[in-house]
Amino acid sequence: MGKVLNWMSEHKWSHAEAKLETTINWMTKVALLVLSPFVLVGVFWIVDIRQTSLIYLPILGILCLVLGGLFAVGFSKALKLDRIRTGSMFASGSFSNWGSFGMLFCFMLLGEQSLVFVAMFRLLEEFIYYTVGFPIVKLYGVNQQGEKTSSLSGLRVFADPFILTALLAILIGGGLNLSPLERPGFYELLISYVVPLSTLLLVIPVGYHMRLMALQGYMKESLSISTIKFILVPICIVPIAYLLGLDNHYDGIVIKTILILTAMPPAFISLIPPKLYGLDVNLANSSWLINTGLLVFVLPVLYVIIQWM
Repeated sequence: MGKVLNWMSEHKWSHAEAKLETTINWMTKVALLVLSPFVLVGVFWIVDIRQTSLIYLPILGILCLVLGGLFAVGFSKALKLDRIRTGSMFASGSFSNWGSFGMLFCFMLLGEQSLVFVAMFRLLEEFIYYTVGFPIVKLYGVNQQGEKTSSLSGLRVFADPFILTALLAILIGGGLNLSPLERPGFYELLISYVVPLSTLLLVIPVGYHMRLMALQGYMKESLSISTIKFILVPICIVPIAYLLGLDNHYDGIVIKTILILTAMPPAFISLIPPKLYGLDVNLANSSWLINTGLLVFVLPVLYVIIQWM
């Protein structure tokens, strides 16, 4: 849908391109500043926060990002890629699409109760991206936005309104959880509509801004990322979650949520550092497109595994 809007803006609605661009940008803001916080408040309102073992979830989330990046560097060496391509591989291997597809698939396959575990798993996601991921990618390339990228480091990331809003929503939901107030019955129905709507509003801008190019020249690199994202990272993370006893919580929903999230493709944010630091943008774009498309095959496999777990 995003690509259709992009084509229409260039060929049919060129006179309204600026307005359409503004609308596209507002879609992301509405999803992250309104709809997502609404869901977070609701799911944290009813979760049993006395389960102290849930503290392992953000730790596993960090480990997932780290392993993805390390595997990507390893594959880059095996493929004898130069530094420019290795940097793009690292971004694709590390940054994962948990916020849109991950949340949607967990909701579809496991229900509303899984969303709180999604939020816990990705609690430090953005912080790791900007304080660890971006600086590492920068080592492989040339900084093209010198004065701007310095603000992406350290604790300044917490000044981001999107991150602050998410943290505030979690705190409000947790506060309501501890209060005598019960969550209204209609909240669950609203969440069933808000989650897919939020995902749609996040995905449309991605398609709108995506620039298609020849994928054939990056098939080896993209399939290497597929191996990392859909096989190696889940094989490493899920057994650790079992060892931590997370399979015993909430009728297995926690461990199933972890499986789904560890098997997500590269996040859209993986396209940003290659552009900032003069890396191979075409590789990053190709990897994102191919691996996102492979979800058509990955999702049924996840469904079968979840039924077996």
